[in-house]
Amino acid sequence: MLGAPLELVLFSHDVDYAAAAMAAGMNSIVVDWEWADKPVRQFGFDTEINRGTEADLVHMRGRIRGNLICRINNGSDQRVREASASRHWTAAAR
Repeated sequence: MLGAPLELVLFSHDVDYAAAAMAAGMNSIVVDWEWADKPVRQFGFDTEINRGTEADLVHMRGRIRGNLICRINNGSDQRVREASASRHWTAAAR
């Protein structure tokens, strides 16, 4: 038997899609603001680079009542201020 259960996490800025995913059993939604230097760091890989906004986070919180995560650029004081000012987040340590 495995220790911890699998946690399903969806990266999305599409509110309707995220709401449907949560209704279907998704554990968490991530609004992704982490993009600084990604084109360089992930060059040559088939990855997705999102540029979420404060409006994305506010709209998502308006529909998602479960666990909502906002991933920000490491060391980006501006993005931390934006996320904090929007008051639609919960701090979580991982």
